[in-house]
Amino acid sequence: MSIYQRRASLKKFIQYIDQVYHTNHACEVPKVARPSQRTLIAQDDELKRILGHLPMWMRVFTLLCRMMGLRHGEALDMTPAHYNPTDKTLSFKRKMGGTSNIPVPVELQTAIEYARTINPHAPILESLGMRANKNPREAIWRFWKQAKKKAKANPDLHIHDLRRTIATDLYSATKDLRAVQTLLGHKSLNSTILYIAPMDPGHLRSLMDDLHPSYNLADLKPATETKQ
Repeated sequence: MSIYQRRASLKKFIQYIDQVYHTNHACEVPKVARPSQRTLIAQDDELKRILGHLPMWMRVFTLLCRMMGLRHGEALDMTPAHYNPTDKTLSFKRKMGGTSNIPVPVELQTAIEYARTINPHAPILESLGMRANKNPREAIWRFWKQAKKKAKANPDLHIHDLRRTIATDLYSATKDLRAVQTLLGHKSLNSTILYIAPMDPGHLRSLMDDLHPSYNLADLKPATETKQ
């Protein structure tokens, strides 16, 4: 959690105290600059190297985030009971309210169906080997950090950046913001836009070249002056 997020949480708590005791201390919480928006996305070869150093349950967790855009908590709480074997979809409640029905990639269908045979109501990751008596978020952080180091991947790559990666890929393929919004489970398109990484300058150049006709300044005749 960033300093900005901690400051926001602290202010909400003090606002609650202000309401109970009719005080006005929330305005005294010092302001903190909002951190710049992250733009990092995972490269395919980089992620494959990372996956090679992860246990099976952690691989599935990573792909739930990378291929389906799930948040940490959503991936951790997902059970086979959320899975529809007929439609090959996961139906679940989102963090900000509402329900999503997301298609499951072929790579994850087998893992979910296997977890279903073990315990259809237990978290998928527990059925695949995650220890239920351990702090899952701490374990995820530790395995992710170790795998990145062994794979010689970008040390600044966060698991949450995988949501940005699938959002960017989906938008690049479809140019459909509503599709990205549906995948990520956002209520507002403004939140969705923040998840799309900036376009590579080289790709932007090729798009602009396709839009404009070709002009050769050397072939253009100089303008003739008109006498007044």
